[in-house]
Amino acid sequence: MKPKNNRVMCPECFRQKMLFETQKQADNFIKWNGEDIDTNGGELRSYYCPACGGYHISSKPYRKVYEHNTENLIKRYEKDILLTERAKKVELPDLSQYTKDILEHLPSEVNSKTKLKKHLSEYFLSNGINNVTLQQEIRTEIYKLIKSGKYVMRTQTVCDNSLSDEEVLELIKDKKIEDTIQLGREINILRTKHNLVISKSQFKRITELWYKYNFEKNNN
Repeated sequence: MKPKNNRVMCPECFRQKMLFETQKQADNFIKWNGEDIDTNGGELRSYYCPACGGYHISSKPYRKVYEHNTENLIKRYEKDILLTERAKKVELPDLSQYTKDILEHLPSEVNSKTKLKKHLSEYFLSNGINNVTLQQEIRTEIYKLIKSGKYVMRTQTVCDNSLSDEEVLELIKDKKIEDTIQLGREINILRTKHNLVISKSQFKRITELWYKYNFEKNNN
């Protein structure tokens, strides 16, 4: 009679199987219960299951060409670890020579992260930079410089005619504006009229200046 308290759902074969802690336990079970098990003409054997961390029994023949899903997963993981360790040992050149060259010659049409990503891929291709680790390090350094404010992309400023936040406020402060929706409309009109590019971050700063201006105006 098969024991019922050691049955588990095996993720390797996607069905319930008996689980034994040791191969000896599995072999003993076959020895004393093998005659009562329908094997469809096959010979019962025990085998280690890496997914369950124990031993199952099976009447299917062992095939060397067959590899368990779990074993494949472990191999891929070990390969990734090995590649990561090798990448760490590779001495990378000074990144500043690349970041300086990229940022100083960044085309004006590169005004978003998507376009910047595409531009970097083209830069790597044209300059023969095939090392994936080096490419990632350069990308990280470029994004870090932009985020820190040490380099400002065109979308983060009022481009073309280069109006500052205060200059934009000066042009719209006398308009009849009651809320941010009307403020946005006036800025859009101004942007079209003067051929400006106003980013979301600058719009936010202008909005704060506009609220401050109105507060001071109403309390004087």
